[in-house]
Amino acid sequence: MNCTPNHTAADALAYVVNIVQARIDAAADSIGGNIPTEGSTAETIYNGNEWVLDFLNDLTKEVLATARPHLTGSLYSDGRPIWSTVDIENTGSRMTHYWTPDPDKDSGLSVESLRSDGRTVITFTPPSTAEATFYPNLVALGTAKTENEN
Repeated sequence: MNCTPNHTAADALAYVVNIVQARIDAAADSIGGNIPTEGSTAETIYNGNEWVLDFLNDLTKEVLATARPHLTGSLYSDGRPIWSTVDIENTGSRMTHYWTPDPDKDSGLSVESLRSDGRTVITFTPPSTAEATFYPNLVALGTAKTENEN
C-alpha cells in the first residue's frame, strides 16, 4: 500500500535520526554491561543480549515503516542509485555500499578480502560503480606468494 504521508520527509528523517541514536545508545550500553563473570555460561551471555537483538530488529522495522511512504524506489532524486552491490567471486558472498544522498560527500571505498588462495579487492567508485577483482596467489596487496608457499 502506497499512500501519501501526512508528514514531510524531513519530519520522518528527524524522527528516524533520534530513535536510531537513542536505541543504539541503549543497545550499546546493554551489550557493554553484559560482561562475563565467574559462573557465566554462553547461555546467560546470549540471554542477556537477546533482548538487545530484538530491540535492534524492532528499530529496523520501525525505521522502514517510517521511511517507506517517502521512498520512490532505489534511486535518489538525481538518478543516482542509493546503493551498489557486487558479488565476490568464488565466495558466494556479496557486499553492498550505500551512497550518501549528497553526491559531493560520496567518496570511493576499497576493501581487501584475504583468502588462502589469494585476495579480492572490492572497489566502490562514485557515482555507482561496484567491482570485485580476485588476484590469485596474492596474500596481501602487492605481495605474491613464493613457490614454497603454494
